[in-house]
Amino acid sequence: MRLLRGQFELRVADCGARALAAVQGGSPDVLILDANLPDMSGFEVLRPLRALPALHSVPAFICSADALASDLQRARDAGFDGYRTKPIAAAAVLAELDAIARQVSMPA
Repeated sequence: MRLLRGQFELRVADCGARALAAVQGGSPDVLILDANLPDMSGFEVLRPLRALPALHSVPAFICSADALASDLQRARDAGFDGYRTKPIAAAAVLAELDAIARQVSMPA
């Protein structure tokens, strides 16, 4: 684990099952999921996360190479707050993280 922007602890999981395990016992400030994980989709990972009271309203973003309007709508309908297309624009992601940090009263 490492700190991202000095504000967020970054936990990386290489599959959906590990992502679900990584949030157990913790309360992340933001979720960033890949749409196509080896064992399940980011959509499948988000459903059980949203069922947890502590994660019901945590901002969630999905990353995908798919960029059709229907893909973005599917993500919104599934409960994602944002959609990032690959390749990921790091500056845009960092700006969003800074905004989230301000919303949760963390030092920017």
